[in-house]
Amino acid sequence: MTGARPTGLRAAPGPMGDGHTALLDELGFDWSSSTHGGDRPHLLWTAGRPTPVVELPWQWEYADHPYFLFNGAPVAFPPAESRIAAHQDVLNDWQDSFDAYRDYGLCWVLALNPQSIGKPGRALLLEELLDHVRAQGDVWFATGRHVTERWRRAVDPGTGRRATPRG
Repeated sequence: MTGARPTGLRAAPGPMGDGHTALLDELGFDWSSSTHGGDRPHLLWTAGRPTPVVELPWQWEYADHPYFLFNGAPVAFPPAESRIAAHQDVLNDWQDSFDAYRDYGLCWVLALNPQSIGKPGRALLLEELLDHVRAQGDVWFATGRHVTERWRRAVDPGTGRRATPRG
């Protein structure tokens, strides 16, 4: 649609099949943002070997969907709350989380969905969050492709450890 070939993807939430990583590699994707549980980019593995595909993991806590869509399911998120979360609570949580990730030098990935964040009041919340992030002065707003390129320059792909000393 844009004329540019996609370089990565975020798969729909849920378990990924055994062939997911191999297919991304085969199709020439550079990055994925489809898994949870990590705070730093890392290589995806398939068949016991690393692939060139870099994973930019995200967390449910930094996604808008769980907070802004009503859920009356047996297990509500946030716990014990089947209602839509208050904007100020979400803003405070995301600001605190961003600050902690920044303090520890981690990769904070915010996952937004137009059907969740795309309401006038929520857009104002997002604007306030972005003002907070910008006010730090040393924060980099980047695409998945840009994070992947920087990670590859800074990390030994064989070990996943920093290739150059901190400067």
